[in-house]
Amino acid sequence: MKLWRITLLLFCLLAMPQVKAQLVNAYAKVTSVSGGGTVLNLGTMEETYDTFEDGEFVIIMQMQGATITGGTGAGFGTITDIESAGLFEIGTILTHTASSITLTAPLSNTYEPIAGSVQVVSYPTMGGGGNYTTTSNLRARKWSGEIGGVIAFNVSGNLYLAHEISADSMGFDWGAKAGTSASTECWYSTYYVKEDGNIHAAYKGGGLQNPLTTQMCGRAPIANGGGGGVGHNGGGGGGGNFTGGGDGDPGTCSALFGGAGAGGHALNSWIPADTIYRIFLGGGGGGGHENNGKGSHGGYGGGIIIIEADSIFADCAGSVKISANASEAPSKKNDGQGGGGAGGSIILYTEYIGATAGCPLSVSADGGDGGDVNHDDDHGGGGGGGQGFIYVEAEEMDLMPMDYLTFSTANGEGGLNCYTCGAADDGEGVDDSGIFFGEAPLLPVGFVYVNAQLLSEQLVSLSWTSGDEFSCERYDIYRSYDGNQWQVIGSVPCVGYGAGSSDYVFVDDQPLKFYNYYIIKQYNSTGRSRNSNMVSVFLDAATNGQLNLYPNPSDGQMVQLHSIHELSGGKLLITDLQGRHVSAEAEMTGPYDLVITTTGLLPGIYLITLQTARGLISNARMIIE
Repeated sequence: MKLWRITLLLFCLLAMPQVKAQLVNAYAKVTSVSGGGTVLNLGTMEETYDTFEDGEFVIIMQMQGATITGGTGAGFGTITDIESAGLFEIGTILTHTASSITLTAPLSNTYEPIAGSVQVVSYPTMGGGGNYTTTSNLRARKWSGEIGGVIAFNVSGNLYLAHEISADSMGFDWGAKAGTSASTECWYSTYYVKEDGNIHAAYKGGGLQNPLTTQMCGRAPIANGGGGGVGHNGGGGGGGNFTGGGDGDPGTCSALFGGAGAGGHALNSWIPADTIYRIFLGGGGGGGHENNGKGSHGGYGGGIIIIEADSIFADCAGSVKISANASEAPSKKNDGQGGGGAGGSIILYTEYIGATAGCPLSVSADGGDGGDVNHDDDHGGGGGGGQGFIYVEAEEMDLMPMDYLTFSTANGEGGLNCYTCGAADDGEGVDDSGIFFGEAPLLPVGFVYVNAQLLSEQLVSLSWTSGDEFSCERYDIYRSYDGNQWQVIGSVPCVGYGAGSSDYVFVDDQPLKFYNYYIIKQYNSTGRSRNSNMVSVFLDAATNGQLNLYPNPSDGQMVQLHSIHELSGGKLLITDLQGRHVSAEAEMTGPYDLVITTTGLLPGIYLITLQTARGLISNARMIIE
């Protein structure tokens, strides 16, 4: 497989102890959302390794709930509407009880606890507000159908990895094998959907929708879960995530009566790189059909990893990894084999990642291989699992091109149909197509609304609404000409402290020609920061006209305006430096002249913007003393 190799600078090395992996999160099923989107009512809860506490961060995410095609035909399981599946966001706990969590601000997304599996996961700050060095391997809890599948934490400073972080095989469940010595006929190719326990059809792998008991088996996938093989000896389909899973092999029967399980569907249509606000567990591989007790179940899908830190440094003697890989299906003898699971999902919300030759770091969300047939005769190998996806906030171009850091989202390979036969299908797509750099997928509740508005060729108004301001200190405004290189152009102090929203406006009075990209960064009293989503405006480089004002500064009575363009049919706009519109009477005294009455304006600086009937825009500053 092809690996994306990026190597980065690092300093000290420490020996990595071999210790049991630890969990760091609390999990709870969300049964309903009330209180205008602020109250999470809870069901099943796991607080063994962390607890939900007031003032701390949590991640709300919907794990399932996509709408799929029904019926009993080959189209069963096709995703017709993603609904709220995969949506996620950060919130802050205001208060909590044993059965509910109240957030400091309403949720930005709409979640569907009844139709889908919604959970809340603690988002602990490791290291007590500073740097953090791992002391043991860390892992996610296995997805139970209600909670788990996720490991997520943040570090206010740098994260030093002396151990592994894993969500391997923590995603959707595999499909079980099925069949008996009586299930040897070749007439089951139309068994796309069958009931629980049907001996002629193996089970589908887990995916974004839970099937009814009458739909649990058969060749058709269940959203991104792989389909099960059917008689006689059909291989299971691989699970899907960023790319789809591979189909299993038809098995002992001819292609006309083939029993191959279909691969789980790809989800990349719902996770475009420019708006990444969905994240998914890897789909499970479908089970293989057996008649001699030698079939195999599918592979587990990979789980979810979310890490937020200023920088991440590999700090070990040996190697470390961050992985959400799927598991491969077992390989047995002369029956249908299971499909591999799909790789999971990883978000590294960090500006830099470092590794050295003494401690290389691998980041992977690979699909699992389908099961091999270990026999001389042709049977049904399992399909390979699709690849997961990886998002890194840092731009690839900013990372050193050396060989100590590897990124991989490889498809699983299709299983062999016998020792010397061909193989089932690999996971779909090109290896490593699920790797992205320079994105910022986490949209925190700290920003409910961010907007940039072009008022004129010399003024851009930035406005935003905060969701909560616990320990909020200030907002820094960053501007970029290319979305990569950023410069601080201003700072605004927080007006609130705690729950409740606040509205802000900042005016950029020296915008750049062509593109202007903006990000608002919120800082709290401990130095921890969160970015808003990026917004942009475009300024035409052409000069559209000029305005002359007299007198300027004005005595507060009136100002005469002269334009080099005709004023008839044009529009006049007056704003203050906060971007707020102000009212003043204006009267034309000639084709190129008008008089503005300023007696109602307070002393200060105002922006005059004129748009002519031809669409030309001119502006000038007006000073009232």
